[in-house]
This record gives sequence, structure tokens and C-alpha cells, in this order.
Amino acid sequence: MNVFQNSDYRIKDNVKIHFDGNIWKYEPELTIKIKEDIPVYTKENVHLLKALTIYLPFWDGEQKIAFFYKYDNQVIGFFNICSHIKVPLDLDDNRFFNVLGNIVCKVHGAQFCPKTGMVLSGPARSPLYKLIVQFNNSNHTLVIKGFYHESFFNSSSGDNTSL
Repeated sequence: MNVFQNSDYRIKDNVKIHFDGNIWKYEPELTIKIKEDIPVYTKENVHLLKALTIYLPFWDGEQKIAFFYKYDNQVIGFFNICSHIKVPLDLDDNRFFNVLGNIVCKVHGAQFCPKTGMVLSGPARSPLYKLIVQFNNSNHTLVIKGFYHESFFNSSSGDNTSL
């Protein structure tokens, strides 16, 4: 049995992913007990922020790293995949932000909005895959319902279903 893992976080492979036309949904939803505080995004020294990373199920049984942080008191999560050439955004250091506070691909310099994952500057032309996340502060539980491209909700044409 494959186990999706990152240090103490484990997700069994009985999770299925279903595309409903807008969102890739996890069935069942992923529930993860977080053992440390989720890093908080602040403009001051954001380039030094190390995000929480967890391997999550992606397509065809793959596992990909997702990263999480708090932004305006909300937990935000994205898959660590640049939409330009499908490489990791960071350089294995869990640091995803530049001094301007944008998510940056350290390979080619594409920049993305830290709240939505939308492209701010190229060479990327597609947004990041954003996770649909709920965080329960009382029991430190992260619930991940699925993921999507922001452009599904902001455009009326184009095929955004391919990676």
C-alpha cells in the first residue's frame, strides 16, 4: 500500500480524485492532524518564511508536495508545481516567497499571487493549483477537500484541465 507522507503526516492511498468540471475533489476528504503551528505570512521577512509541506495525492496515483501557510488568518495551500514547466517552485528549502511577498519559481522567476495563485509575471501563463482547505484551530486539524485552477472561475473559455 502506498502511503503519501512527509515526516509525521501520512495519508493512505484509498483516496480517489474526482473532477466535477471545476474542482478535483478528494473522496474522502483528507483530514490531517497538524503537530506544529502553520507558518504565518507577513510582509516583513516573508522571503525567509518556511511553509508547511505535505505530500498529497495528485493524478494517476502520483504524490506531489503541497505547501501551506496562513494569510490574513486563513490557511492557504498550493501544490509545489510551477505552471510554466512543471518543476518545483522552491529549491527543496520550503521557501516559496520573494522579498516582494509573491510566490516565486526559483527556476525561471515566474511570480504568483500569494492569496490566489494567479500569475503576476511570466514566463508562466497559468495559475498554480490551489487547494481547498479548512483549518480547525481548536484541534489543529487541516481538512483538504480538493484543488483547482483559479482561472476556472475567472474565464469563460480555454481548456485548463491539463497539467
